[in-house]
Amino acid sequence: MTKYLSKNKFSELLVEDLQGLVLSQEIVSPVLRISRGPQSCFAELGTYAKSEAERGFLATPSLDHDWVLDGNIVRPLPEDIEALILATFENYDLEKLSLKDVIALCNAKHESPEILVDDDVWMPAAAAAVFLRLSGTSMHREHIELILAMNTR
Repeated sequence: MTKYLSKNKFSELLVEDLQGLVLSQEIVSPVLRISRGPQSCFAELGTYAKSEAERGFLATPSLDHDWVLDGNIVRPLPEDIEALILATFENYDLEKLSLKDVIALCNAKHESPEILVDDDVWMPAAAAAVFLRLSGTSMHREHIELILAMNTR
């Protein structure tokens, strides 16, 4: 249904034909979810679902949007979230993240947004660690660097 809402900013939706959707005035907490794509990891902006109709994570239509669709309710993120994302993560391409970038983002000190990393992001590194353990090879710095290198592609 988001394809019918042509505005990126929640404040602009006040004059939009909402086609039966309801605008909430309650600002929801932003979450940056990192997922694994076919070539690299990527980040999505969103929040956790609040309605009974939806469960889990709700993504914005793009990193430029400051609202999410929760069932038939349009919920706003903080109005300055786009500027906050740009300032906080200016050194990263959020659409193409390496595992090294993901680790750095997780270790970075920032107040908002919360960072949520999908389990499948860690799977290639975990699988490589299990292989080394099963092969009787101890984990040395070179192995860790090799695992990181394999996951930056």
